[in-house]
Amino acid sequence: MILLVGIGAGLAILLFIIIGGLYRLMGGTHKKPLK
Repeated sequence: MILLVGIGAGLAILLFIIIGGLYRLMGGTHKKPLK
């Protein structure tokens, strides 16, 4: 169970970073990124 929770948290963080990076590349460089 602990391993599944850790993997899930890691994937969620990775997805958040990837989506944030894509948002900035798409033209969000001049705006403040959504938190």
